[in-house]
Amino acid sequence: MHRTLLIAVLCIFSCAITGCVESSFTLANESRLPSCLALPPGLARKDVSVTLNLYAAVRGPDAKFMVKDKKGKKLEVLSGYATFLLRGIELMPYREHANMEQDGMPVALFYVY
Repeated sequence: MHRTLLIAVLCIFSCAITGCVESSFTLANESRLPSCLALPPGLARKDVSVTLNLYAAVRGPDAKFMVKDKKGKKLEVLSGYATFLLRGIELMPYREHANMEQDGMPVALFYVY
């Protein structure tokens, strides 16, 4: 009982500090990288996936880009404020049957233009 309560309290406090994820978007395979991200040497755009998480932040950054390789290893994480990070980015909420699948998974996509 005490252990379960401790875990619940830790989860609540971590959300209070960082905020809760409001929405998550995946960079479309055919899109270029946002200018604020750079690939590690030896990797091409096709070798990585990029996720954009938007947070209901109590304080601090409210957006986070996460770059992973094909094996799921985190290569880079960039946090900031959405008003700055999202310039030149088009977010597309998930719409069923609207070509919103990537690598066989339904996703909400974003594009960099």
